[in-house]
Amino acid sequence: MFILRLIKSPKYFYSLMAILFIVFINIILFTGRNIYTGEQDKLFASHMHELTTNKKHFEASLDDINLEARRIVNIMKDMNMLNSLDDLEIKSFLSDLLFDHHYLSVIIFNNNASPLLRVNSQTISNDNLPFANTDSNQILSRISEDKKNTHAVHIDKDLNVIYLVKTIPDSFGNSDKRIAFFFAPELLFKHLPKNYGFIHESSKPLWSVDETIFPKKLKYKINTLLGRTRLSDTTSLIYSALSGKNNKYYLSALLDTSELKTSLFYNTIISVAIFSLFFSVILFLIYFRNIQISQLIETQKATVVCLANLAEFKDNETADHLERTRHYGTLLAKKLKSLPEYKHKISKEYLDNIGFASVLHDIGKVGIPDEVLKKPGKLNTVEFEIIKNHTSFAKDILQELVDKHKINDIFFTLSYNIATYHHEKWDGSGYPAGLAGESIPLEARIFALCDVYDALRSERPYKDAFSHEVSMSIINEGKGTHFDPIIIDIFNECADKFKYIHDTYVMFYEQIDYGSFGNNKRELQVVWDYKLSVGIDSIDNQHKILLNKVNFLIKSILEGKGNDSIINILNFLRNYSEEHFLLEEDIMRKQNHPDFEMHTKAHNTFRQSFEKIIANIDQEGIQTDTLEYIETYLIKWLLNHITEMDANLKLDNV
Repeated sequence: MFILRLIKSPKYFYSLMAILFIVFINIILFTGRNIYTGEQDKLFASHMHELTTNKKHFEASLDDINLEARRIVNIMKDMNMLNSLDDLEIKSFLSDLLFDHHYLSVIIFNNNASPLLRVNSQTISNDNLPFANTDSNQILSRISEDKKNTHAVHIDKDLNVIYLVKTIPDSFGNSDKRIAFFFAPELLFKHLPKNYGFIHESSKPLWSVDETIFPKKLKYKINTLLGRTRLSDTTSLIYSALSGKNNKYYLSALLDTSELKTSLFYNTIISVAIFSLFFSVILFLIYFRNIQISQLIETQKATVVCLANLAEFKDNETADHLERTRHYGTLLAKKLKSLPEYKHKISKEYLDNIGFASVLHDIGKVGIPDEVLKKPGKLNTVEFEIIKNHTSFAKDILQELVDKHKINDIFFTLSYNIATYHHEKWDGSGYPAGLAGESIPLEARIFALCDVYDALRSERPYKDAFSHEVSMSIINEGKGTHFDPIIIDIFNECADKFKYIHDTYVMFYEQIDYGSFGNNKRELQVVWDYKLSVGIDSIDNQHKILLNKVNFLIKSILEGKGNDSIINILNFLRNYSEEHFLLEEDIMRKQNHPDFEMHTKAHNTFRQSFEKIIANIDQEGIQTDTLEYIETYLIKWLLNHITEMDANLKLDNV
């Protein structure tokens, strides 16, 4: 039910559409983000597999180096080179056997890490100067921390060198000497893709195949479980530890997903744009359809009013009876809704329709003969029985309409119940069905009181109009017999507003010259008429704006829209009318208009009345007499001023 009311209200419907639009856009963005994360994870898994494969190939190369170094040591030992340590003999031997241009140097040292012999290769390039120019003692001291981890390949970033330390046992099997083989980094990098490198567990970046790939100041933290560290939203460092119990080095690669993110970003933006366009088209179609429906509803309302007027014009009642009772019914229904027992019975849709549905309450009178309907005096028993048939006629007319066109609408339900049962009485003595108590539809009980009140207050050919006080007394006498006691109690609480609505229509009909405006009496609405033009565009435009605000003020007062709405309109009128008066006075002053003094005096009178209204509102809030004062000294004055005094400005502009 709540969702249905939400959809039916344009304000809430478009708010809901805006919320749904934001939700769907966020869903698209969230989905795009999830797709990116998923694809990122797939790339990570793929690259980790590649990294594992490359690590196996790389470690196989390291095993080959280790094997070759061990073979060389054995040959040197068999040739007794390690005992004589002849520099030239060893250099000649190594030059023939070691790995071509990758060979840098060999250092033979004792267990105290003291160098016994250093043989340098002739292929040392400028890139290897840190190693070539470093003293053997310093080199051995740098690698002494790894001296226990022999027979494994090590990396030294600062010396730009890779080394392997082999232990040389004596004839008794004791460690006697050690030999360290040093190689250029290219020996390792030739086995790796371009975006690969080495990192240390201490989070220090080491070598990379391409120094531009790995940032020089790379900040990361090793996560041995994941094998991955995010450097940014699009860059991750993936790594895997080299084999070996005491190995502290990781083969690593940079995973860059910026192209993937850019591609998905553009796809997401395109999706958002397409969805927004589609959503806008749907909203436009809904808006266009709503306009058509609104126009259709207005046409239906106009048709309903015409039908209602046919019945009213046949009767002796005045046309504004329909409008007054419409406001009465809405007022009572709103007050009833504040009671717990009616909170759920009276919905917003109910409130929106009960007032307008009531205009068909006497549609059945079209079937009553004119000689009975328009009889100026009191009806006799036979005539009264005839007049009572108008409720049955209304029932038949509306029932046939509903059945024929399969109408299931709250408006027609309310119209049917009001037109058929508004003459039923609480004690069961009414007509046409003799219903009693709550078996009478609520809307019919509400309107029964409204219809009687307006009939009592209105003048008829056979009676004078009763005062508000007398009408109240008569209605209260019918509590529990004619009228629902609860509705009587609610009526007594808002009786002043009943009086105000009735007196407002009387005042506007009798004291304001609608003929000068658009003559739209039924809705108490003043409409700009070209005959009001003074020939000065600025003044004419301001008059149009003032009339629009006056209409808003009248509507807000009659429909009881609340003090805040009325105060806001009053503040606008005060400020705007002051601007308008100053413009008029300036024009008249420049023209030396003969009515300038009188016109200005009239403006000052209005200003004083307005200040009095605002002062009363500040002290007491908006009371019933305040609304009467607004109508008498503000709306009436302003409309008469436009039609009478401002019309004189036209004379000097012809």
